[in-house]
Amino acid sequence: MKVYPARRTCRGCGATLAHVGMVYAGMYCSYYCAGVEAPNFDDVMSLPRGCRRRVGDDRWLPKRRWPSKAIARSAARHGEDAYYCDHCLTWHVGTSWRKQRVADVGDASNVMGETA
Repeated sequence: MKVYPARRTCRGCGATLAHVGMVYAGMYCSYYCAGVEAPNFDDVMSLPRGCRRRVGDDRWLPKRRWPSKAIARSAARHGEDAYYCDHCLTWHVGTSWRKQRVADVGDASNVMGETA
């Protein structure tokens, strides 16, 4: 099945995807067309960790949402990658903190002379 940007129209209502502000799940022009309830971005702490970012020591903001993997990857900096968010049905850019945590734990055990 084609997804945005190869897909030109919304799978739900047929609207042209090029004219909407965001594309959800790569196929829909709105959460309504995708058949899901829109996430509450006003309550940032209720968002899953992959959908929010820390600013400073005590502030959290929603992560920027991208309509496609290709666009998100073009915005990524060194060490970052694009990943799909099941919560908001869009793409985010960032480091995978889960992968980093596993790597840190593996490195710590090697430093202590233990095998992973």
